[in-house]
Amino acid sequence: MSALQQIRLLESEDHPRLFPQDMGKLYAFDSMNCLEVIDRLLYLFRHKGFSLGAITYLHLVYCPRFPHGEVTVAYRFETNTCFLNVGCDVQTFNSWTLSQKNDFVIATIRRAIGLFTDAEGAKVVDDSFDAVLRYGAELAIPYKEKQGNPYTVRVLVKITDDLDFIPVVRIYDGDTLICEEILPPYSRDPFILQFGTITVGKKAVRITPRKSYEAEYYELKPIKIEIK
Repeated sequence: MSALQQIRLLESEDHPRLFPQDMGKLYAFDSMNCLEVIDRLLYLFRHKGFSLGAITYLHLVYCPRFPHGEVTVAYRFETNTCFLNVGCDVQTFNSWTLSQKNDFVIATIRRAIGLFTDAEGAKVVDDSFDAVLRYGAELAIPYKEKQGNPYTVRVLVKITDDLDFIPVVRIYDGDTLICEEILPPYSRDPFILQFGTITVGKKAVRITPRKSYEAEYYELKPIKIEIK
């Protein structure tokens, strides 16, 4: 099973099959308004091992043709992409404040994911949404862990409202936290590329970016954290 990789917000005046486009023309809403919430959810789901089976891409298509607030599966494209109908009255939605619009969109995302989950999965989804909405940009999401001798390194990430990815590196001796480094912010792709290999020594931790053209393009360099 693969992790859920993308939740995309689209719109259509008549039907999801009829060339849905990014939200913004029919509905006065930019998908970027809640992208930080979506990213936090995706990273938290990844950490928890939550999956929708073969589905890795969810496309929610907001459309006035369906009852307001109703979420149903529209169709599957190939095996990993699923389109869903989201009923949304244009006049009602556009009359709301940005906060109300965000609340509605997030609630429909929650409903969409819930269509594919059993009771155990629903508990993971509920806990994840609750954590993301409660802690926001302060939520430190576990991303990567490396066990060495004698130390364990845990990399967490905080995703800001401006979509900066702030790595938090914590070094443990057993259960005791002996060092914490908050690194400068990255955008999403450089963040993923930066944490390729973690090497744990007795006096330092070295983080080496993945070897790729993209890493060279972003001018990513190894990071060394000394253990004092």
